[in-house]
Amino acid sequence: MAIIERPDMPRSFLNLPGANPYNLCLMFITLNSMLAKSVTDNLKISNILKILFCLYFIVFLVAFVRMYFDMDAWYELMDRLNAPHPSNSSLVVDFLLDPIKFILPGLLLVFGTKTPEQGRFALFAIVAMGALLALQVIRVMMPGLLGADDLASRALRVIDRDIGYHRVGISTILSMITSGVFGLFVVFENKTWKKFTLVLFFFLLLSLALTGGRAGLAACVCTCVVLGIFKYKKILVLGPLVGLLLVPIIPGLQERILEGFGEGNGEVNSTHANAVDDEGRDLYAITSGRAVVWPVIVNSIQQAPWVGYGAEAMIRAGITMDLYDVLNAKQHGFSHPHNMYLRIILDSGVLGALVVLAFYIYIGFLSYRDFQRAENQQTLEVGAMAFGMIGAYLLCGVGSGTFFPETNTVMLWAIIGLFVALHWRSFEKVNEVVDAEISDASMSKPLWLKLRVSQAQN
Repeated sequence: MAIIERPDMPRSFLNLPGANPYNLCLMFITLNSMLAKSVTDNLKISNILKILFCLYFIVFLVAFVRMYFDMDAWYELMDRLNAPHPSNSSLVVDFLLDPIKFILPGLLLVFGTKTPEQGRFALFAIVAMGALLALQVIRVMMPGLLGADDLASRALRVIDRDIGYHRVGISTILSMITSGVFGLFVVFENKTWKKFTLVLFFFLLLSLALTGGRAGLAACVCTCVVLGIFKYKKILVLGPLVGLLLVPIIPGLQERILEGFGEGNGEVNSTHANAVDDEGRDLYAITSGRAVVWPVIVNSIQQAPWVGYGAEAMIRAGITMDLYDVLNAKQHGFSHPHNMYLRIILDSGVLGALVVLAFYIYIGFLSYRDFQRAENQQTLEVGAMAFGMIGAYLLCGVGSGTFFPETNTVMLWAIIGLFVALHWRSFEKVNEVVDAEISDASMSKPLWLKLRVSQAQN
């Protein structure tokens, strides 16, 4: 999680970390949006959501504080790797200020979306951001699409270097956006928009497949099936046909999906772990090492099940160092559990995990309800998009990620903010108040003129 910076602007102001023009501008825009709340605004957010969000933030803050004041194991690991220790200021910026910054677009949408037209524009802006990322992936992965390069190895090499996201991270983003766009396709009534959304869905699905992220692809497929079962049962027939066409179109996709299921896999030879079962399936390769790492993490969770160890517990609890020593797995980078459910329990314990899960489940349930029976078309569309994105996010979490805000979840928080703005704001009442103010102004003008005429006559 790095600070968003531009190479052509100062990186700091008065030697304050993160105080660059981009972050300062974002801060002032956010304050202005929150202070400029109109008197006629009719946003009434549920008290349940307010409580859950406050508890969520408390869990996040406690995890950070525990990490900040207990860095011994982290420093020991850095010494083993001959790497510099993280500074206190970098810890504050990377693990406290940046996550808060990733939520800000969602908060801006909560307080700034005051008309249905603004909601529709914001929804299309989120979709457009996903489409631009997809276009970037297709551009850099074109040699792999043409069969001139191996899909998985090229994704590892070029996506992070040329786009700025890790392959797993951008796979999660595209999985969420693709699932959300399919939700829009299901609920759109206009045939033109429906056709356009279908084309965009296939475009996004192609870019998702090019990332080689198996968890993201599986999460997208499962989420689309769920969306289709509720309102578009044709997906049960069309889905397998799309899969049969997608696999031969993208060279290396089949090998990536079936990696580890054959004999003679070389992945296991790079570690000291023997994860090949009796049928010749290499569980290490199939799960990218997770089958070997997860039992170690579960054992550490059992030692502090209720409150966990604090943020970045994988490193601070000594698990990463144990994996380096036992598995000789330095090159595989096991600095986090590669499962956000295990990660939240390891960081914040069962108690913190229940709070965080309650927040996401509550939002997911409400978005599902709007997706099923919203009162107006705008709320229906945003509910479908939010339900699709949240569903894909929760499924992608089986393979990687974190429940706390990160770069990969900026668009997720944006759609959550937009959903909150439309779900708990009554546009009809706002319009009635505005119309009443206009009517009062129009009625007062003739009265004012009459008074001036009467005074002139007297």
